[in-house]
Amino acid sequence: MILIFDLGTQSFRTTVLDRNGHRHFEWSRPVRSNLNGNIAEQNPSDWKSALEDSFREILQCDFATKIQAITATGTLSGLVCLDENGDCLHPAILYSDRRAASYLASIELRPEFQHSGWRAYSGDFLPQLCYLKNEEPHIYQKSRWLLDSTGYLNFLLTGKATLDRYTTYTCYSDAGTQELNPHLFHQLGIDRNKLGQIVHPGELLGMASQLSHAQVLSVSYDSAAAYLGSELNQPGDSLDISGTVTSFGVVSSTRVIDPARRVFSIPFQDKWLVRGSTAMSGGVLEWARKNLFDQQFDQL
Repeated sequence: MILIFDLGTQSFRTTVLDRNGHRHFEWSRPVRSNLNGNIAEQNPSDWKSALEDSFREILQCDFATKIQAITATGTLSGLVCLDENGDCLHPAILYSDRRAASYLASIELRPEFQHSGWRAYSGDFLPQLCYLKNEEPHIYQKSRWLLDSTGYLNFLLTGKATLDRYTTYTCYSDAGTQELNPHLFHQLGIDRNKLGQIVHPGELLGMASQLSHAQVLSVSYDSAAAYLGSELNQPGDSLDISGTVTSFGVVSSTRVIDPARRVFSIPFQDKWLVRGSTAMSGGVLEWARKNLFDQQFDQL
């Protein structure tokens, strides 16, 4: 059996599946956000308590001894600042936070960034790091680890600080390398050593401290994990992922670099995945439900 922790924008979900895909356990809890102007934050302590509470429920089930693997996936970015003791120093900065927007132009001017084929986005991990270093330097200096939401969940499970391979693309690493761009980090004054070890999807992270017989395996942030876990394989295969955010991806045999940077390419198996997304799909539906139809979603 496999135990899955899934941190979304609005809820924390826990599921246990067997090898045939049958669901043996479901648990969820809403997660509150602080939304105020450009600020979009959540309390990492809420994530931690949700993980711990769902674990307590699972340990009371007969199948707990059959769980062999654990994975955890969070939303894009979700910057968490930890001190030497692993305690949180600051609310988690969500992908919808806009305070890093003022650093996008300076990032895009760097030659190292221009090779990436990306458009800098305030919800990406590197702009969030730039915001933290320049606007809240006391937090940046005190932080031993700067983790994304997925990395923080894995830290809670194993005590190890890691950075998922696909999250490095939101730090604008070159698609052909296995590392962060040291020149870009040096120019921006970001200490790469605060980000933890780069890990790949499927890589063994260690045994879970809460369930000592179960291995924790690395997966990516939610949308990347959905692509990797799908049946996409041949060029032209595509997948639409819709929730609070909608992401659409198409498999390509070659890398696609859009001059207008509306879409971007990331490595996918031995091919490329050409992606684009919008952060407003869930918000538009919620607005329409309230203001146009005055109905619940099941009625719509």
